[in-house]
Amino acid sequence: MIFLRAIKYEINLQVLKNKRKERLGLKKIGKCDFAGETRIHTLFHRALKRYTGDKKLWLQYIDLCMKSRSRRVLSKVFANALKLFPKDVGFWIYAASYEFEVCLNMNAARAILQRAVRMNGKVSKKIWIEFVRLECLYVLKLQERQKILGVEAAEPKPTVVETEPHVPAFPDIASGSEDDEEENGAEANDDTRKAAQITLPPTSQHTSVLAGAIPQIIYEKAIENFPNDLQFALEIAHVMIKTGLPDLGLKIIETQCKSNPSSSAAWRELATAKKLDARARCELLETAFKKYKSPELFEAVIDELHDRLTRDGQTPAIREKLDVLFATGSDLGCMSPKSWQLYVQHCVSLAKWDQVEEISQKALKQFPGNCDLTGQRAELILCRTLQQMRTTNSQIFASSQKYDASKLSEDTSPWATVAQELVSLVHSVNTQTDTTARTRLWLSLLSLACLHAPSLESIDELLLTNPNELPDEFLVAYFEMITHTIGLNVMRKKVDQLSKRLVKMPLGVILHCIDAEIASSQPKLSYVRHLFESAVTKYNNEDVWLRYIKFELDFKHPEFATALHWRAVRALKNSESFSRRYDLLK
Repeated sequence: MIFLRAIKYEINLQVLKNKRKERLGLKKIGKCDFAGETRIHTLFHRALKRYTGDKKLWLQYIDLCMKSRSRRVLSKVFANALKLFPKDVGFWIYAASYEFEVCLNMNAARAILQRAVRMNGKVSKKIWIEFVRLECLYVLKLQERQKILGVEAAEPKPTVVETEPHVPAFPDIASGSEDDEEENGAEANDDTRKAAQITLPPTSQHTSVLAGAIPQIIYEKAIENFPNDLQFALEIAHVMIKTGLPDLGLKIIETQCKSNPSSSAAWRELATAKKLDARARCELLETAFKKYKSPELFEAVIDELHDRLTRDGQTPAIREKLDVLFATGSDLGCMSPKSWQLYVQHCVSLAKWDQVEEISQKALKQFPGNCDLTGQRAELILCRTLQQMRTTNSQIFASSQKYDASKLSEDTSPWATVAQELVSLVHSVNTQTDTTARTRLWLSLLSLACLHAPSLESIDELLLTNPNELPDEFLVAYFEMITHTIGLNVMRKKVDQLSKRLVKMPLGVILHCIDAEIASSQPKLSYVRHLFESAVTKYNNEDVWLRYIKFELDFKHPEFATALHWRAVRALKNSESFSRRYDLLK
């Protein structure tokens, strides 16, 4: 944008003038000292007239006014920005924070946020949170001022006063309008004068302000607009605790714990607000679970105990408590997939292998097709089979006086059974689940193939059945294993078979095949070119083009590299970046 370049030039010129003036020791202030700043403001005004809807430009102008301390201009800029973007909560918050922090004008900041709430209170939660934060910070300032003045110990006495009440009678700030306030202004003033002629109780209204009466009113109005939103209420309570009103925040959290007794978030926030240690936190969550029998609370208790176990080590008391809780949770049906996983891990750490098998089967019965539980089950099957084979081979080795490799277990039936079991687990998994969890399950099957080569047949059947559902990471790992264990010829055949069935061969698989072919003792250059052509056709990636060119240069074919360069320039959108990297490559 030409306006921004002109503004940047004027700012740099102004900085240069100030440095030169300081170097020469000139202290006299003339019209030329303000001319540069005036030109900058003029340029911004012209730019904003032309690009009215550019929020970034408005924010740049606001930042400039703040740095140059142009308060009068800044007030007008904020007013114009709020007229143009009344639904943008960020501008309202920015304007209120400027009035409160820079101008030290609490009334103006409060008025801005009240208007923002009227316009956006039913849509934006952020505006309510910032309104609460503003009032809490104001109360904190009042408390600090009282401490400095030493008036906090003075107890107010009952007396009759004729003054306006300190707690403002908040209108319905979420739904009212300024016209309604003007119509009802006379009646409100009369009511305020009558209310002023009262005998104040020992706790005056000023004390109630210091106790957080205004933030509490705003909280109640916010909850009216967003009822049954636990996270929103807890966020407001968290703001109150952080900004100097911990008692009020704690009271709100306790209320939410009563309203939502089965929610772990409320109880955890209560434990944090009370600053409980790890043991007391666990006891609080455990008490809540015993009372309300919620699956969410059960998972929270298990997580806390598991964290303590990880941090403090294998403490017998925590292990026993976990055993009891897991048994209770499975009887009550409160176990989630994550809880079942932790239960299995707990039994494995205690070497309770009989229970591990039973618990794993129970978990899959309750959550059939769950990928995490299925992956864990696959890993357990592999571990169990390996343990059996080690035991068998060690017995044979111990009974032989002389080492004889032929006597070691060659029975493939356990491996075949395991392969069938793993394949059935793969088929049972829901294809809509998380890709990472599915990849983990496939890699377990691949681990079996690494240990027992005949199990590759089961994987090949799955590959050819529906290859488009397989994760890319698994396909890359599969071809890496084929290359290292069987050889390049088999890898080429399988790549050709799979490319006919796949909609789009993963780029990682193509690049692995290229690297394996180049690293061999007798690389097939025609096959490498075929793979590169497939990669650049399907992906048109800058890095792939450069690798293709580097391959031709390494094998002394500069004419092919030049032709590839011009093909890439025509195919790529950002040819300038490619040309720079190509020059470096040459």
